[in-house]
Formats: sequence, structure tokens, C-alpha cells
Amino acid sequence: YDQFIDSLTDNGCDRWEKMLKIQPKATDTVEIRRFRIKTKLNEDLPYTYNALVHMLNNLCGEGHYTIQIDNDKYKIKILIELTVKRMRDEVESTIKRIIPANLILEVKIRYNQHMTLGKYTHEQLNMYGHKQLREEVLNA
Repeated sequence: YDQFIDSLTDNGCDRWEKMLKIQPKATDTVEIRRFRIKTKLNEDLPYTYNALVHMLNNLCGEGHYTIQIDNDKYKIKILIELTVKRMRDEVESTIKRIIPANLILEVKIRYNQHMTLGKYTHEQLNMYGHKQLREEVLNA
């Protein structure tokens, strides 16, 4: 199992973390540790838009994020899906290491919107509170 990043065991994570000089947190799950290893391996200089898209596809999955670039304000805003919200901080720190220093980076969670919730009935949505409807992945 320790041949591929996506199936690393604790032992495999330990080896990769030592090689990449990553200090895991005591509360990290194996999934978070794998994700951190993957982000470190995906740091690819020099920075290009295509490299950023490739990195986000690897980290978040294709279609699970949006990128908004405001060239006049030197700002990049990345919205990531709720399914990867636990990894938001890791995505942000990785992107900060590869983008030019003069760019302002904003990484936020793309919360549920009306069009997402519109496919559910009121009865199905009634099981959730307002905060859950906005901030959780729904399985109704």
C-alpha cells in the first residue's frame, strides 16, 4: 500500500514526512497526512496559471474549486468545495509558497447555494439547521 500517496499507511506517511521534512500534527488523520504530502510534492516552480490549475486538480479534484483572478488588483481568489474544507489551510499555505509574492491570495470555502439546495424538497431540507444547510455536504 505504501507505493502510492493515495493509499499510504501510517508507516508510509512517516517515511514521506521524514523525506519532505513535514512535521505532522498529533490530531492529523492519515487522510490529512496524505494530503499534506501530496501538496508538498505538487509545489512546482515557476508559477503559471496552468501549473496552478494542475495543482488544484490534484489537491481538490477537477471541478471542486473555482479561480477568480483580478489582474488590476493583483488578486487571486480560490473557492474550494465543501468536500475539501478541512484541507483549506493546507491548500492556502501551498499556494502561497508557489505564487508570486506581489499577488494577494484569498482561499475560501464555496458554500451551498440556492441552486444546490433547489434539488431537495422542503421536507428533506427540514432535517437541517441554517448553518448545516450552508456549510455541510448534504446527503438528503
